[in-house]
Amino acid sequence: MMKPYPKYKDFGVEWLGEIPEQWNLKKIKYITTKIGSGVTPKGGADSYQKTGYPLLRSQNIHFEGLRLDDVAYISEDIFNDMRNSEVFNGDVLLNITGASIGRCYYADKNLGKANVNQHVCILRPNDQTETKYLFLILSSNVGQLQVFNKQVGANREGLNFEQLKNFIFPNPTKQERVKIANFLDHKTRLIDTLIEKKKRLIDLLKEERTAVINEAVTKGLDPDVPMKDSGIEWLGEIPEHWEICAFKYIVVVKDGTHDTPKPVPFSDNVYPLITSKNLKNGFIDFKETTFISEEEHKKIILRSNVSYGDIIMPMIGTIGNPVIVNTKREFSIKNVALFKSNPNVSMSYITYLFNSTIISTQFDLNQSGGVQNFVSLSILNNLIIPKVKLHKQQEIADYLDKETTRIDTITAKTTKEIELLQEYRTALISEVVTGKIDVRDWKAPENAC
Repeated sequence: MMKPYPKYKDFGVEWLGEIPEQWNLKKIKYITTKIGSGVTPKGGADSYQKTGYPLLRSQNIHFEGLRLDDVAYISEDIFNDMRNSEVFNGDVLLNITGASIGRCYYADKNLGKANVNQHVCILRPNDQTETKYLFLILSSNVGQLQVFNKQVGANREGLNFEQLKNFIFPNPTKQERVKIANFLDHKTRLIDTLIEKKKRLIDLLKEERTAVINEAVTKGLDPDVPMKDSGIEWLGEIPEHWEICAFKYIVVVKDGTHDTPKPVPFSDNVYPLITSKNLKNGFIDFKETTFISEEEHKKIILRSNVSYGDIIMPMIGTIGNPVIVNTKREFSIKNVALFKSNPNVSMSYITYLFNSTIISTQFDLNQSGGVQNFVSLSILNNLIIPKVKLHKQQEIADYLDKETTRIDTITAKTTKEIELLQEYRTALISEVVTGKIDVRDWKAPENAC
């Protein structure tokens, strides 16, 4: 069991608290030989290539490692022009702008020759400082609190080099720093391995959820029912007693406005304008809505009057994700499709249908290759779907309610476990680098990698 150090001392830094009395505090400028970033190459994104030298940007820098699946590459000539921001083995890379400010990792020999743009700062440890220890300090609460405190106000979401130079951190002996780095490297590897296993479980659960929905809406619930060829290659066989029809023969399909009504301040006689960003996880989010006048609202509902029990679904951007309207609150819709409720149709069944590959395949086939995904009213009306009797629709919907609830419950539990592991990981790093836990006597297990 880990124990604390025998004695602690307050060095007068309120947010840091007490640290072991034999430690001291140092500023980053005294333990680095370089603090600086690169630039965007001349020509910007047009200068990027499919091969060449990696140009590391903020999206490539993550606490758990460098993600190079979408890395940009630059030519040898551009790389040579940017020699001042070449990344060396052992450099710590820190995001200094934008929403990912504070994320960091380090370069090792596997990276090879690389460079950074202006959003990533290189911190090059001197020969008395260990790369992993500097990384651990910056990724711990000690580093992240300073990132947050320095970038508020006028410098919000931005750090300059002078601020970085004056970051302070606890500085134990070299022997202790090495032991701390080795201990945390071992422990975080174990935690990260467990997190990855749980993430893989979530991926498998998502696959199972999709497969369960697809099987039910294309094959029904009776495994012994005779099947027939649907006549559609991507659909395959369907139950013998099912038919195929266009979606417009099942429900009335409408759409909201595609204009941009003038927003107005909130008052008694205004109405929410719901767009795709307000449709989240099967619910309508009214928290961040634009409001429009009663006059504009009346114009829009002439073509798309939303009622309780209808389904609404994004038509632009992230297409799909249908939501059953479970409120009687009046609102208008923009760039959103509307499926009117029908007593002869299970609307819950329709939502599962639109979460299946029956629909997503047709959306993919109908994409025109534009910059932004869009599905027209004509495409929606002419979607090919199985025609299933109402009582069978309800049976399928009830079955899928039960199965998806089971899967979603396991997914939510696993997601929470990942969050707790990540919190434990962060807390452990902070406890060790501030000396709350003494790891000087720790020894790596014999079977440790």
